Amino acid sequence: MKTLVHTLLICLSLHAVAQAQTLYTTNPTEAYKDKAGTQKAGIFISNAHLSYYEKINKRLIQIDRDYESPLYIVDTQNLSEYYTDDSPEAPAPLIELDEYYGSPHLFTTVAGLKVREYPSSTSSVLGTVLIGTPVAMEFYPYDKNAWVPIPYNEGYGYVSVQYLGERPVMSELIQAYKAATEVSEQRKYAERILELGWNSEDATTQKAIQLYIDFAAKQDETDKVELLKMQLEVLKAMPKMGDSSKVNKLIKKGQFGFALKGKIEPTDGFDLDWIHTYLGYPIDESANLEDCALGDYEGNSYFNSAEFITHDLYHTYKARKMDMINQNGFIIDNHLLEQYTTETMFLKIAKGLITTIEPLTHTYYIAVEDVLYGFEFYNNELLRIELIYYC
Repeated sequence: MKTLVHTLLICLSLHAVAQAQTLYTTNPTEAYKDKAGTQKAGIFISNAHLSYYEKINKRLIQIDRDYESPLYIVDTQNLSEYYTDDSPEAPAPLIELDEYYGSPHLFTTVAGLKVREYPSSTSSVLGTVLIGTPVAMEFYPYDKNAWVPIPYNEGYGYVSVQYLGERPVMSELIQAYKAATEVSEQRKYAERILELGWNSEDATTQKAIQLYIDFAAKQDETDKVELLKMQLEVLKAMPKMGDSSKVNKLIKKGQFGFALKGKIEPTDGFDLDWIHTYLGYPIDESANLEDCALGDYEGNSYFNSAEFITHDLYHTYKARKMDMINQNGFIIDNHLLEQYTTETMFLKIAKGLITTIEPLTHTYYIAVEDVLYGFEFYNNELLRIELIYYC
């Protein structure tokens, strides 16, 4: 199962802040480490965005980069102020546009690839990405030890280019797993198979999970086996895309929604006095006009353990996010979820409702009409529930 829908990859700019004017490459264009153009650094694809640059002279452009030395382009005839739809193919080894991805790209080739805050192996780890994750690229460095920026968590982080390449082939990984004789080698391939499975279509995902279940069972890893078996059941029971009829029935019966001290949130939201009685008063308030979740007379109220949408006229609070502490909770079909709800307990309760699984963050999503409920777990306990509005 693809954990997120990858229908279009947006190429990442080399700098977070753009100048008023952007240059584009009209052809694949070599970049250099030095102004003299003697030390090749890598190659830009056609229509690469050069958003932070300096014209040294008519024949030399300096490209500044976050946290790294600048690059230089001497083929200025390949630069234009205008983007063009008709451009030469991306240079090797980058993969040109295909039926799934909308820009030149490579894929991650190892399991649990760390995404760093800065281009350094000693930098803080922002998180990890699954093997087989597509990475849009505008610039490919020749140095195999170089770092490249990738989109991550609505911003960007860095990965080493040596771990990028063509998408691994599942059948080849399975053959390598079966041929391995050492447990450490079997584990390596089993982990890659599982991760690539999560980055594949549903049928492949299920086969990959079953393979890892068989491996983990031989190693007496009962906790992993239990969780994977439940995830497999959830996958098989997932509703068809766009079908939220089961959740809607629970909502009509008052059996699905945020809860405070065991009381489920009313349709119009919690009463103002009810919230103040159990959570106190907000520590901050705002009314962001660009927030698509907010309507007329609405704003956000922030508490230590929760966030609500407030309605100034009706004096009600509708929950938007809750940390699972104190009196906070969530009700699904007469089951109260709270901070001690384990991942497997949740999966048993929410089977048939869950529409997406994010295995790396242990987050599960339930789609309902034009919103999405996210249930995040940490150390096998329910950490947070968030209501996400489609914009």
